[in-house]
Amino acid sequence: MKGGKPGFYRALWETGFPLASAEQMRGFDKKAIEECGIPGIVLMERAGGCAAELAVRILGEVKGKPVSVLAGKGNNGGDGFVVARLLWELGCEVSVFLAASMDSEEGEAAQELDILKRTTGIDATEWEAEKAAMVARPELIVDALLGTGITGPARGRISHMIEWINGQGLPVLSLDLPSGAHSDSGEITGPVVRANYTITFGMGKRCFVLEPCADRCGEVWVGDIGLPKRALQGELQGLPQMMTPSTLRSWLPNRPPRGHKGTMGRVLVLGGSRGMSGASVLTGEAALRSGAGMAMIGGPEGVVAQAVSRIPELMWNPLPESSEGSIGINALDEIRKQLQWADVAVVGPGASRCEETAQLLRLLVAEGEKPFVVDADALSAWEGYTELLPQHKGSIVLTPHPGELARIMGMELKSVQMNRIEVAKKAASDWHCTLVLKGANTLIVDPKGRSLVSPFVNAVLATAGSGDVLAGIIGGVAARQTHAGTGSLFEAASLAVWVHGMCGTLLRGKQGSCGACAGDLLDYCGQAMDDLLRKNELGANAIALRRLRRLTDAGEWIPAYE
Repeated sequence: MKGGKPGFYRALWETGFPLASAEQMRGFDKKAIEECGIPGIVLMERAGGCAAELAVRILGEVKGKPVSVLAGKGNNGGDGFVVARLLWELGCEVSVFLAASMDSEEGEAAQELDILKRTTGIDATEWEAEKAAMVARPELIVDALLGTGITGPARGRISHMIEWINGQGLPVLSLDLPSGAHSDSGEITGPVVRANYTITFGMGKRCFVLEPCADRCGEVWVGDIGLPKRALQGELQGLPQMMTPSTLRSWLPNRPPRGHKGTMGRVLVLGGSRGMSGASVLTGEAALRSGAGMAMIGGPEGVVAQAVSRIPELMWNPLPESSEGSIGINALDEIRKQLQWADVAVVGPGASRCEETAQLLRLLVAEGEKPFVVDADALSAWEGYTELLPQHKGSIVLTPHPGELARIMGMELKSVQMNRIEVAKKAASDWHCTLVLKGANTLIVDPKGRSLVSPFVNAVLATAGSGDVLAGIIGGVAARQTHAGTGSLFEAASLAVWVHGMCGTLLRGKQGSCGACAGDLLDYCGQAMDDLLRKNELGANAIALRRLRRLTDAGEWIPAYE
């Protein structure tokens, strides 16, 4: 099996990795079987084959190694029977434990259980912890208990089997998704397998990017089971897509060799206040580091001057202060003049929650026509005023973290995190904006529901000022696009999220996950953008011939076997 047989890749993968709901996946399978005539057992064989290939990769030399397969009733268990048979054929010592009696298996799963018995002689037995303790301690547990059909918590024997798996401290490979997880949300209502690896089939599942379930999935791989184009045609519109370099590369604005600072875009950053003078400076420098020709800080006089002086490339314009040391409302006319100079405005970094400043920021955004990036304290200014956001005559991007979005929408934080995709789509539609919902697997959504999910999950980004850097990168990319007359804020935001995430990956490789500051990210902006332009998708043609792909925190799919 090592070396891999040719897979069944379709143009589907060229557009990124879709995240389908459980209902959508059932529809794709049904079309493949009923309209395209592919027998269900063929899809099951392909799924089991993909999982067996990944198991081989995990185990290395497989001969003589003990493996335990825990199988539930239904198709997920059927996939597990295929894995058991294929690993046995490679020389593994395979034990199979059932969550229900053998007589309860139906359809293709019953066929696969019968094939397993006839070809290997393996006697699958009903689960008892005492029986599991009698076999050799496995080097890999294959979790084939529950698939995407679960709607409530795991109960009875299956719940005990999940708890046993989690208590063993052994590598676990889950099929399709960790048993007990809800496919469409991050909600955990009962015991859920804590997988080291998850091999999903056909498409991604939304729980892979929704907390807290995402934390249970481990390293996520996708196996192509050969869903035909006809079964997918017209069905992918509106599905969230995982980012890939090939999607983003064409969106990156050109940097003409004969260009100059006036043709690379101008960014105005409005922010800073007493005690928070550095935020706007981080944003301005990030705009320059991401390719903008010029960046200007508009901040309260006497507050921002010292911070700006540390970055000589930044221009700044002192603005009248409020009584609380933030930008005052009487700065409105001066800011309007600055906006005529700028291609893009980033508002909010370090601006404070002073009501006078909030009123100023609301007025600027609502009456504005230039592209606006609304970040940090400028987001809080819209609590109770979101109905005014659609008044903006241009395009805007909002960059909340989950807590900010929950506060603005009047929701609980838990509800936002478990339903990030739908919540973000509603906000983007209602507010006529592009929404960047930050956090692990940052989500970017436009007003029409188009959505991309970042592959980056990186603790090095969990530091004060990281969001200010992201806002500046969005502003820098958007300014270049705006000046060149190309692209959209959705594309600029998506590119910026990628670059920001890649900066974190590069920084972690250099300094580790701890000890880095947000300003350290700036040193890697240029490299992250250059890498995006140079990379050839790690050999896309070679990848297209493999059954397995893995999503790394660099956001690229790599072949299961080199």
